[in-house]
Amino acid sequence: MASDSSYRSIAKNITVFGGVEALSVLGNLIRNKFVALWIGTAGIGLSYLYWTLATFFSNLSSLGLATSGVKTLSEAYASGDRTQLSESIARLRTMGLWTAVAGAAITAVAAPLYARINDFDGALHFALIAFIVLATIVYGIEMAVMKACRQTRRIALSTAILALCSVLIPAPFYYFWRMDGIIWALVVSQLVNMSQSLWFGHRTEPYRLVRNETLRQLFEALKPTIMLGIAFIAAGIFSSGVELAIQSYFTTFATLSVLGLYRAGFQLSISYTGMIFTAVNADFYPRLATVNQNVRERNILIRRQARVQLLFALAVVVLFEMVVPWLLPLLFSDAFVSVIPMARWAMLSVLPRALALPLCFLPLALGKSFHYLLLESLSWAMLGGCVVIGYELGGLEGTGIAILLSQTAELLILYLFCKIKYKFSIQESYQ
Repeated sequence: MASDSSYRSIAKNITVFGGVEALSVLGNLIRNKFVALWIGTAGIGLSYLYWTLATFFSNLSSLGLATSGVKTLSEAYASGDRTQLSESIARLRTMGLWTAVAGAAITAVAAPLYARINDFDGALHFALIAFIVLATIVYGIEMAVMKACRQTRRIALSTAILALCSVLIPAPFYYFWRMDGIIWALVVSQLVNMSQSLWFGHRTEPYRLVRNETLRQLFEALKPTIMLGIAFIAAGIFSSGVELAIQSYFTTFATLSVLGLYRAGFQLSISYTGMIFTAVNADFYPRLATVNQNVRERNILIRRQARVQLLFALAVVVLFEMVVPWLLPLLFSDAFVSVIPMARWAMLSVLPRALALPLCFLPLALGKSFHYLLLESLSWAMLGGCVVIGYELGGLEGTGIAILLSQTAELLILYLFCKIKYKFSIQESYQ
């Protein structure tokens, strides 16, 4: 009965978080439709470039607190000590604000330099990425607070508002300013996103900063969290670096339009489904962190999460394969039809990814920062190499096959690593 109840709980969380994140995906698809109609493949390529740079600098500056903070706050929440939880949240928010301001300053200087080096016009537009970085870091901290405090309803409502804003805010910028409106749409959207997350975060725990501790004292108090976060952020920097390398490869050996086609196929098959799976794991990661020292309980939790996610992934893949021939031209334009074969192959990689994701959280839940960094770096290195080789051998369709092979290899490596290092078992008898 307990087992059934646990499965029902997992299914419920997947329904809530996955359903709300699906709204966010729908919003992104509608926004991309606007881009495709009013700006074209080059517009999607430029939007991808802005967002990749913003992700790179936010990863570089945030110390990974949005992820490692979930573990720290979850343990404080599970202890039942409200004072300890309140202090932990205040420290995390204070350090998060420091990193957000520092990240914005670094971006304001470095992003225009990147534009000049790569011969892009509009250094001011690249400097505006600083606002996206600041908003992204603050948003991540508030989401960590809500995740750790099990605020399922507020997380879902916040995500739903974000989905609505992602459609309503960019449309006028794309329509009236075309290519020049892309950066402004991203900036305004992220600032609104940050504002609403601050509101929901304040409702979860009144917003308070630590004022009686120096930055050094704050660092010492959060040292375990920061060290784990640095490993997470190093992996994020590596992944962003791989994405930038892929982008540079396409712009150098192909065209910006090919980059836009690749990005459209990757978004439709990988990024959007990845957003859904990340959302459904928003509840799984805090629960895993609370049982991280109990081998039996964490193995049961991982197995159940993987099973339910696999069933969910199967349904998504079957539906996608049926509708993609008419869905992609509808969501983008007829100019994107050539990317359908790539998207179909890449979509199959969702199946091994659904099984791999619960295992990906295990090193984080255990605080094994080096292991997490090693596994993530290896995964992204394989993806980058496979995409380049796949394009050389089979064009855009070859990149889709390469993504499938890369994700399958990642699952096998993760399973063997967790079995050897963390005593993970897929056998039911282990229960």
